[in-house]
Amino acid sequence: MHHEETTMLTATLTILTFVPASLHLGVDGALEILTGAQSQKGNILVDAIKINIQGTLLGTWLGAIVIPLDWDRPWQVWPIPCVLGALFGYTIAHFITLVKILFILRLGKKVHR
Repeated sequence: MHHEETTMLTATLTILTFVPASLHLGVDGALEILTGAQSQKGNILVDAIKINIQGTLLGTWLGAIVIPLDWDRPWQVWPIPCVLGALFGYTIAHFITLVKILFILRLGKKVHR
């Protein structure tokens, strides 16, 4: 019944998760991260992409919480809360990744002094 809306959510999640991972790591590396069979442990880039994927999916899942509530608001219609949650989770995950990388870089400068 909601095929177009579900396709929009699927396209959004694919663009936010699989496309960046496959651009940075290749399709095989992206599939390894998405399936949990990653062979590149400890790599900063792999960890950053993994955090971004997890944040996006967590935001999508948390966005679905407001759908069954009886507020009858236009933004509660499927899949708007999930898409907004995905974008919010994506943004928060990028911020966490930025802070983590800046901390690692700052720690590396202190070690070299």
